[in-house]
Amino acid sequence: MPDFRTLPDALSDAASSEQGYVFLVGGDEVRRSYADIRQAALGVAQSLSESGLEPGDLVAIVINDAEQFLTAFLGVSVAGIVVSMRWLRPGWGRVCRAGGGKSPRS
Repeated sequence: MPDFRTLPDALSDAASSEQGYVFLVGGDEVRRSYADIRQAALGVAQSLSESGLEPGDLVAIVINDAEQFLTAFLGVSVAGIVVSMRWLRPGWGRVCRAGGGKSPRS
């Protein structure tokens, strides 16, 4: 088994294979290759960079959809940004901005 130092390294290596993930979407299985996931993650990384985030910055991921979560998580990792994640119960529909948002409980 290869010795990877980072998650983006492992993703890049996996993207050269035929392997991938199977997600359940509305009861149907949807296959995404590692190459497709890597391409989407690179898009997330580029968007984060264009929005002014830099390696070492901290972002929170609050996504209940497995495919979207994995793509965002890998994109954040590719960008060198530190990720904080939180699983929220269904119905919690607002994401609060640091320093300016209000929680739904306040």
